[in-house]
Amino acid sequence: MERGEHEMTSLERVKEVWKKELHHCGLTEDTEVFGGHLFYDIIDLLTVFYKQGHSGGSAPIALKMFNRLALYKPLSLLTGEESEWGTECNEDQNNRCPAVFRRKDGTAFYLDAKVFWYWETQKETGVKYKVYYKDEDSREDIEFPFNVPDEPKYIEKVPAKKDKTK
Repeated sequence: MERGEHEMTSLERVKEVWKKELHHCGLTEDTEVFGGHLFYDIIDLLTVFYKQGHSGGSAPIALKMFNRLALYKPLSLLTGEESEWGTECNEDQNNRCPAVFRRKDGTAFYLDAKVFWYWETQKETGVKYKVYYKDEDSREDIEFPFNVPDEPKYIEKVPAKKDKTK
């Protein structure tokens, strides 16, 4: 059976679903965010994943591993051994997880342990949304072996400059 002029392939159909979902969250082909390419970058990544033909069994595993590696997180425990330290930027930065640093006294901390958030209201529409940020309180001391978490702890905290009670 030949494909009709207006008949879509399964990839074309699923791309339409992805685009519709991106549009629903306000991301379009014309959105000027991260150089204006984020919309197309996401479609490209999804297309590669689709073409690989992952099943319901392999897809979650591939996505979990891809996500950790794309976020510069290791797939196994950090050991704190000497071979894990030193990057082009800093000799006390972990070379398996760049968000881990070692102090001169040998103790270590994780920069991305906490992300803070607070509610903000859009002036034009009155719509409430969460604002996320990190500050010096986002870091946390760690011990080895260390399992880098998939996500930080999310904590509601109004930044000092926004807190009208101080």
